[in-house]
Amino acid sequence: MAIYNPPKGEYVRPPGVHRIDDPRKTESFDSHYVRGAYFHKAAFKGLHDRQVVDVELVPEPGNPYDKWAVALHVDRKRIGYIGSDYASLWQDIVRAFNRSGKAVVAPGLIVDAEGCVATAFLPWLRWAKPYGPEFHEECSAITGALSSGESDALLGIFPTRHSSATIARLQGLANLAPSLNWGSQDPGEDLPIQLVWHLLRIFDQRQAEKRESEELLLKQQRAVAFRLRAADRMSFVAIAGKLGCSPGIASKRYRQHVEGLSTNERNLHETLMAEGDSNFAEQVLAMYAEGSSIGSIASSLGSSHGTVSRTLKDSGVLIIDRNAEARRERLERCREACRLQSQGSIRRDIAATIGVSAGTVKILLKDGKFFDAPATDSERLSNARRSRPPELSRLDATQAARILGMTEQKLLAARKDHAMLVELYGKSF
Repeated sequence: MAIYNPPKGEYVRPPGVHRIDDPRKTESFDSHYVRGAYFHKAAFKGLHDRQVVDVELVPEPGNPYDKWAVALHVDRKRIGYIGSDYASLWQDIVRAFNRSGKAVVAPGLIVDAEGCVATAFLPWLRWAKPYGPEFHEECSAITGALSSGESDALLGIFPTRHSSATIARLQGLANLAPSLNWGSQDPGEDLPIQLVWHLLRIFDQRQAEKRESEELLLKQQRAVAFRLRAADRMSFVAIAGKLGCSPGIASKRYRQHVEGLSTNERNLHETLMAEGDSNFAEQVLAMYAEGSSIGSIASSLGSSHGTVSRTLKDSGVLIIDRNAEARRERLERCREACRLQSQGSIRRDIAATIGVSAGTVKILLKDGKFFDAPATDSERLSNARRSRPPELSRLDATQAARILGMTEQKLLAARKDHAMLVELYGKSF
């Protein structure tokens, strides 16, 4: 096997030393088996088994077999190499320290001197402390030269691989970070590891700030949901409107706040809620006795239709479906208008007979024909079928209309049709 002999001057040992602390004191280290040691037997002469040694990491960018090669030297003699899987990353680290005037030395162990077996102990790359203050300043100079838009775009997709154009843009700022290992990169290839980790640190900071902001928002939403529910007795539908979320999320935020209360605070809250329920029931019963509909009661008290209905049922009240009565009356008028028209009456005469305006007669005739044969108006029938999806049952008309792509007025009309068709033909209409 041919052995690479670096030309004089490829590596000149810097005057200073960056000594990697022995990582075996922690769990975050790799035992790097020295590769190719058998071809450097002469370097093992004078060494002995179990000898602890200083291993110098020496980059070999001119190596024709691997431009990322990092040789391992003991007493200035090459005993082998770092494995190729890690070589490129460690060459970035080592060359940056070399440019700053420091050789890189790590602890090692001669396992078998005669058999040429040795290992170097290196920390996991994320714990390698690959840059001191000078590298941090250089990396900051690069990110500082980017516009806010470029920075957001760069970090928005980090840590996924960036496009060659993005990498070229960063490489174009190499003069701001002269200590980093830019020379070995080809256009469009990876970036120096110090810059990658610097970007990752910024990305992690932004993610932490985002999580902190989201948690603060959640905390505020929980407090608002609790106040509106406990103090203002609002329904979760109404609370959802205030928070800009679904009723289910509003209910969840309320429960989360309650779960965070102390035992005494929770007991007091439950007592006040029970007292409030009693007052609420009294208001519902009084308004219903005065002839108010369930919907109007719910609107007046900031509650939901279901809550008012349950309150009436729990109080033993026989609920009269006033809407059903209104539908039956309307259907009778529609059919009467259609019957008179079939007998030859014109709209003006029909209006006089049933006591409504001619414009109302036009609507009654249209509705009567639709209710008797829904398939004659496919668009209206489709809107009626779409108007009451179960998943939107807890949303108010404004929210549901937006999701369904209708105007609120059209949705309310479709729901009236839905109720009528269910009564005439059953739920499977």
